[in-house]
Amino acid sequence: MVLKIAWRNIWRNKRRSLVVIVAIALGIWSIIFITGFADGMYKTMIDNAIENQYSHIQVHHPEYKVDRELKYTIPEFDQLTRVLDTMSTVKAYSSRVINQGMIASPKSAQGIQIIGINREQEDRVSKIKSKIVEGSLFETKKKTPIVISKALAELLNV
Repeated sequence: MVLKIAWRNIWRNKRRSLVVIVAIALGIWSIIFITGFADGMYKTMIDNAIENQYSHIQVHHPEYKVDRELKYTIPEFDQLTRVLDTMSTVKAYSSRVINQGMIASPKSAQGIQIIGINREQEDRVSKIKSKIVEGSLFETKKKTPIVISKALAELLNV
């Protein structure tokens, strides 16, 4: 009986009821859309970080996370690479050295993050080669080439 009275009350003023129903539907649709959009952005951020920076797993010296200094290298690194080479679940790996530094041009100087890589290994784990807009990556006769971002090149005016 209460449900019957409630149902009649809802449809007594049809315009009000339709406005409320449409408002609720739009609100629910907006929440679903924004949640899906945010989840997609979050997944894209994770995928980009894995593909371009962090990979799925990182191995560090225990003290490196506390005090990011170059003296904290991985002990028995050759042994670690031999183990990784024998693991069937490891598709590829790359060794990197990360440090902070300064780069300067006649026009400007800038603090930067320096990432030293292994040329042969890096192609297998990152897509950085596909993001080169000008110049080349690893295709040079120079012993120690560098790659800088377009934004840094513009800042340094080079």
